Amino acid sequence: MPIPPPLGTALTPAVNSADGVYKDNSASAAAISQAIAALNAAVAVFTRQPGTAPNRDALSAQIAAAETAMNGVRSSADGSEWSVGEKWVTPQGWAALNAALAAARSGNADPDTTFDRAAALTAALQAQVTAFNGLKKDGLVKASAVTVTFTGPADEDFTLSSLTLSWAANASSRVQVPAGYASYAWFVDGKPVEGAAGNVFTLNARDYSAGAHRLAARVAKGDGSVFSKQLVFTVN
Repeated sequence: MPIPPPLGTALTPAVNSADGVYKDNSASAAAISQAIAALNAAVAVFTRQPGTAPNRDALSAQIAAAETAMNGVRSSADGSEWSVGEKWVTPQGWAALNAALAAARSGNADPDTTFDRAAALTAALQAQVTAFNGLKKDGLVKASAVTVTFTGPADEDFTLSSLTLSWAANASSRVQVPAGYASYAWFVDGKPVEGAAGNVFTLNARDYSAGAHRLAARVAKGDGSVFSKQLVFTVN
């Protein structure tokens, strides 16, 4: 099989010359030694030519690109558990890139990896990264935020018509009251929420049935005065 240029430019003449000496029954010992030396030198040059050794730099760069592509991306069947702005791919898409990445890492660490194997691993990983990036989607959870302030120690109802949470999208809303009070308590539809004792409360649509609900925040100062407010939210 002929050696393609430019890789063969250093080796082919030496091979031809050595072959001629080999076929020459009258070739002297000096000529034979010279042909062997020239062939060995040409082989040494040939093995240093670009492309004959594994291109580990390219493989390493593609491994880094795959790691970057996967960073912060979630695996999900439908994205319903992740917020808008958070990227997700299907478990199949995640597994495909993860498998290609594992193979590339193994090949890069293997001292016996050939040029062809390194090139194939690089190309396979690049293809999977491209496919993975094409599969990325935004999460479906739409989060909103409500900040509540208190003007006096009295119950005050307020309704936010825009605070509608989608059950299908598992939407959420973050309700916050000022920090610095002695105690906090949260109530949904008149029932205290166990464990909710901070100044932030998150409403998740799928925690409630469809329809209108009331969220109440009750805070107390160190002197015992109590402030409370309610808001109406709707799940559809």
